[in-house]
Amino acid sequence: SCKLMKSSNKKRTNFVNTVIGVSGKILDLHLMNGLFDSSTKEIVHNNKKAINVDFSNKISDDDCFVFGYIGALKQEKGIDKIIQYFSRLDSSRYKLVIAGIGEAYYQDYLHNLAKDNVFFLGRVTPEEFFHRIDCCIVPSIWEEPFGTVILEAFQHKVPVMVSKYGGSPEIVNHDKNGFLFDVDN
Repeated sequence: SCKLMKSSNKKRTNFVNTVIGVSGKILDLHLMNGLFDSSTKEIVHNNKKAINVDFSNKISDDDCFVFGYIGALKQEKGIDKIIQYFSRLDSSRYKLVIAGIGEAYYQDYLHNLAKDNVFFLGRVTPEEFFHRIDCCIVPSIWEEPFGTVILEAFQHKVPVMVSKYGGSPEIVNHDKNGFLFDVDN
């Protein structure tokens, strides 16, 4: 049974010398479940350091600020929440660009939520995406281990807004290279 396998695997973690987590949050979740009790613990954030981003040079020329999401279109990513939020904003001042694909039923659901200030690109490369936006949003509603899209945004000198869930807040310094927000508010 799965329970028997989990118990066996849990015991095996006591023989691991060192465990490496991609974020402190994810490492803590393993420890709270009794895993790796006797192991040395290390955190490696994909070998990248957070950088400071100059917010002033990303403002769009037409006074319309463009936010963007890139990644899988899945419920746990929180995309529906930001689409609902953008439906209440002035569409002449704020736009949301969404890049990515998902299950057809969920894509249809997102399209039905969207108002005239939300645009869907489908699958595009990061290079095609990041030059179109002023700020990248990572609205995860689950304990995302480590959103590598944050690093991609940094590489393109784009500030990020990340939800406080998971490991993302460990590399985003509020008001330095991005913003932290509560996706439920």
